[in-house]
Amino acid sequence: MDEDQNKFFDEIIAKIQNIQGTDYIYFLGNDYQIIKEQKVNGSNNYLEQILNIVKSEPRFEEIGTNLYSKPFHTYTLLNETGLIVISKLQAKENLYLVIIAGENKSVDLINLLKTCKESRLGYQALLNTNV
Repeated sequence: MDEDQNKFFDEIIAKIQNIQGTDYIYFLGNDYQIIKEQKVNGSNNYLEQILNIVKSEPRFEEIGTNLYSKPFHTYTLLNETGLIVISKLQAKENLYLVIIAGENKSVDLINLLKTCKESRLGYQALLNTNV
């Protein structure tokens, strides 16, 4: 991970950890390993479940292209114990922002999703400036 990318990840973590209900934040790299993480309130990163979802992405893309004109970037899984948000930061590589929230407090879902979108667009801009 280069210095610019590391700084960018730190900025994203700083924004997200201040959003109500956030428990755990991490980034998965190309090899599906955690490359940066921040525990806020939670104790479980649900890595095994996240990897099963991420590795099933081609199926989600197929469903998405049949239903919508634009590809999905962010998947949100919600149940009675909390929320998992998985956001792919760049289409050409397997780099994901993963957020676990709502285990201990209610979640500000709209701000969480807006921050995911801003993060994805910001990462694309970072890549364009490093070209």
